[in-house]
Amino acid sequence: MGQTEIEMTEKEQNELLAMLANRLLNQLTLLQIIEFAKEGSIAMAHQQIADMSDEDKQKNLEMLRKDQMRMQEAMQSPPQPPKN
Repeated sequence: MGQTEIEMTEKEQNELLAMLANRLLNQLTLLQIIEFAKEGSIAMAHQQIADMSDEDKQKNLEMLRKDQMRMQEAMQSPPQPPKN
């Protein structure tokens, strides 16, 4: 019982692909959607770093270090009451 291949036009293939993709998307949980977005963001970040000049890498690294220092300082100092 061999399967016969069904002939489809490119338009039909694209429509079938869109239908199946939408069906799969509708079955995803919010956590799965977030995980896919995270994986995509990480891949895009890798590409951005690869495309960055050494100067831009240095600037971004300096911004990262400053942000990390501020976060560390904020974690160590007691919370201040809001000023009115």
